[in-house]
Amino acid sequence: PEAIAVGRRGVPGAEVAYAEHLGPDPRLRSALRQRTASARGDWPPADVTVVLLGRGCSVPEANADHARLARLLWEETDHARVLPAFIQVTRPSLLEGLDEAYALGGRRIVIAVNFLFPGRLLAWTRSGIDAWLGAHPDAEVRLADVIGDCDELALSLIHISEPTRPY
Repeated sequence: PEAIAVGRRGVPGAEVAYAEHLGPDPRLRSALRQRTASARGDWPPADVTVVLLGRGCSVPEANADHARLARLLWEETDHARVLPAFIQVTRPSLLEGLDEAYALGGRRIVIAVNFLFPGRLLAWTRSGIDAWLGAHPDAEVRLADVIGDCDELALSLIHISEPTRPY
């Protein structure tokens, strides 16, 4: 939002169109699976609980799609669990997601971030993980990379402009 405001001030009369949220697009699920596997490293998938961390917003449908994305990722992988959580606005929070993973027996946890690019959200995530680990010394947490600039993201963005979406 801040970048858009700066752009509008710099280009008077510019029009900005917002696309809907990306949702559980199959291409983004593939990117998230890749980043989760990379962060998991040598841990067997069955020993890993994934906390899928989204931004969180005031649009219930977007938050519900994030929870749906967590469920789809769980069914598409061999992880012990995939639990949804959010870094801001709504719940469960990152700390609540970590607590739930721990309560369910998770001691090897991967935080898979459903963020397109690094920035404040990722810094807040790292800070939250560090605080949580201080109270849970018997747990290990690895942080997956953001989705970032990748073919899957580009194809998802192109797909948004198509009239029908097959998922």
